[in-house]
Amino acid sequence: MQKFNPSGRAIYLSLCLALVLVSVLTTVLMGIMGNDAPPFWILFAIYGAVFLVGVAVTAASTRLTAYEISDDEVLVRHGILSREEKIIPFDKIDNISMKRTLRDTLLGLANVYIDTPASPEYEIIMRNLPLGDAKAVVETLRESAVKRQEREERPLGQTGQKGKAE
Repeated sequence: MQKFNPSGRAIYLSLCLALVLVSVLTTVLMGIMGNDAPPFWILFAIYGAVFLVGVAVTAASTRLTAYEISDDEVLVRHGILSREEKIIPFDKIDNISMKRTLRDTLLGLANVYIDTPASPEYEIIMRNLPLGDAKAVVETLRESAVKRQEREERPLGQTGQKGKAE
């Protein structure tokens, strides 16, 4: 069984950018308000607390999200307050794709999309996987699809051993 976990890099970067943006907006707002503005340090303390809560939630979310691939199924577990578990057998998988945005490319991440015919949307989206893990997931699932297809094409009674006369 192979286990994979998402990376928190993308979310941490987003939090840092949000903190910088809010700091700039606060500075502009305080300049506009002049003497009526609250003390600068109070606003930064509030933003700092919100940022730390965001980091804690992100850390918990990435640690509590797990993707597992066994010999015949994909298992996804995630959730902080309420846990969700989704199991997709390999024979139900219709399509596998890997997508990367510019941000993902810069951070060395990728998202793996797993589709089944039963769902109009992607059944599973493995978000923010390190690129090496994403490639391993795709390769593992494609290999299992090839093996499954070979088993289905093999006539009944054929054992796969060549050169044996019966």
